[in-house]
Amino acid sequence: MEKGYINLIDENNKEVRFQIIDMIEMDNDTYAILMPLDDNEEEGVVVFQVLDVENQVLELVTDEEIVMKVIDEFNE
Repeated sequence: MEKGYINLIDENNKEVRFQIIDMIEMDNDTYAILMPLDDNEEEGVVVFQVLDVENQVLELVTDEEIVMKVIDEFNE
């Protein structure tokens, strides 16, 4: 998955477009830092674990500790 844009389906089955800010390799896992481009989104960046790069299978990271580690790694 390269930097650019990706469309994901949210929990309401609605397509949401994200900008790929960066990809981080950490603890033998790959994480994607994404920014939603939908004007209705109130969140800043979100972190997804990349489960399958080729098929763009992502899982939202809900563990705040992991999110902070990924963001800290990005900021270094």
